[in-house]
Amino acid sequence: MKRRFFSLRRAATFLVIAGLLVAMVVGTQTPSNQSLYGVARVSDGDSVRLQNQRIRLVGIDAPELKQNCRRDGNDWACGEAARSALKSKIAAQEITCTGDRRDQYRRLLAVCYLGREDLNAWLVREGWAVSYNDYAIDEVLARRDRRGIWDSEFESPHKWRAIRGAAESSSFGWLTQFWPF
Repeated sequence: MKRRFFSLRRAATFLVIAGLLVAMVVGTQTPSNQSLYGVARVSDGDSVRLQNQRIRLVGIDAPELKQNCRRDGNDWACGEAARSALKSKIAAQEITCTGDRRDQYRRLLAVCYLGREDLNAWLVREGWAVSYNDYAIDEVLARRDRRGIWDSEFESPHKWRAIRGAAESSSFGWLTQFWPF
């Protein structure tokens, strides 16, 4: 029996494979300078949700929600305080967040603004977050004036997470690298 060059099965297989390849390429693309605008819901001291998207404020690291700091021999909930400070600052006003890449948890890494004020810089300057080099001068000022967490003893948030385990990790976290949803 003579084999046909074209068969419906081969065509269907080709289309399925091509579709999967396109989906993988499109799914792994990062947004180019995506901007979101609206009233945000504050998740913690360095994360918000805006237009149903999770956003991580880039260049800073605030204490985790369950993290405590120590002042005058007493523990205090500095993670909750950082979230409360950001909530109070935003106070149901519209903000704008602009970013061009995502982290391993598929959150948009962004700088957020309240009007023209950089909220990332504000959090560091007021002592509610540490800088990842982007806001070094703001951190120096907060340390000097002993604002927020700088008025206490604390473990840096990334060390605190490393010891206690990241709250954001999951069994399927590796899958988010390949699947955009």
